[in-house]
Amino acid sequence: MLQQTEPLQQPLDQRSFRDILGRFTTGVVLVTAQTAQGPVGMAVNSFISVSLAPPLVALCAAYTSTTWPDIRATGSFAVTILGERHAELCRLFSRRGADRFAGRDWAHTRAGHPIPADGLGWLDCEITVIHPAGDHELVIASAAEGALTDPAEPSCSTEAGSAGCSPEPSVPTGLMTHRHHRQSASQAERAEGEAEPWPVRIGRTIGRRDELHSLRNADRPARTCWRI
Repeated sequence: MLQQTEPLQQPLDQRSFRDILGRFTTGVVLVTAQTAQGPVGMAVNSFISVSLAPPLVALCAAYTSTTWPDIRATGSFAVTILGERHAELCRLFSRRGADRFAGRDWAHTRAGHPIPADGLGWLDCEITVIHPAGDHELVIASAAEGALTDPAEPSCSTEAGSAGCSPEPSVPTGLMTHRHHRQSASQAERAEGEAEPWPVRIGRTIGRRDELHSLRNADRPARTCWRI
């Protein structure tokens, strides 16, 4: 029988909430879409699988995001799983005023959305429902097509307010890497910016149904967490 103790009491302020969730490891993905004005995209770490039948995923997008409204307006988007080698790409897609689609080979899905040609895997998604959730929108999307394209280890993020990559506001965590220095939460928050409509250099077409793969947990490589 457990010994009865005084219940723990600790007021939860915003900083404490960020710090607590910052200890929870999450994946990092690139969310991209082709709009009438050009390609847009953002790095997101509040991305999860929801259902296998039907295949559903979810992400959270902050109302303060300057990129999400353009993606939402298209009604669909692509998700790319990022690996350890994509730290600079993740930072690029968090930088205000950056040419996010320059200097890299891009493929495109059947829906026309750009994806990095060297991503670990991708999904073509259609938005099914959006729920208001505090200062964010909870987005549920159905995955129409996708493929596992590289068995390399995926990236992950931890430690609220720390360096490397600051994904667009979703959950308060930042990408960690031993190759980069620590920065404050305010610096990370200032890094988020608006995607500019730059042209995409298409490398190859992806999307044939015979390329689809079944993504099973047993097939996933172990995650490596980038930390200082």
